[in-house]
Amino acid sequence: MSDAAAKPELQAGSGATRVPAEVSIGQIFLEFLIIGATSFGGVVPYLRGSLWRTSIQQGLAPVTIGLLLAGCFTMAKGAIFGAETAAIAVGVLLILLQYKVNPALLVLGSAVVGVLSFMPK
Repeated sequence: MSDAAAKPELQAGSGATRVPAEVSIGQIFLEFLIIGATSFGGVVPYLRGSLWRTSIQQGLAPVTIGLLLAGCFTMAKGAIFGAETAAIAVGVLLILLQYKVNPALLVLGSAVVGVLSFMPK
């Protein structure tokens, strides 16, 4: 099998694009830099005594929740691709909703279950 046949290609019209890792790392660094500059640089301390602060916080809460959900759905579309992965995702969600478990432990546990379920038999 050739190298081209071994690598799955992106389907046309799927909306998926290939982005180099350096671009993603640069974007994440830039976002943290902007958040850090606005949080500690003077915007948040300046607004601390403002009457607008509560209105701004209440207005940004739905935006934040929407962005988090959009990120979750985007990752889920790429990670859930069969019955096994869907079962793992539902199991992790149920455990997360029922018990107070560290999410990092759930990620590690689901990784172990995923590796064991996809090992060649």
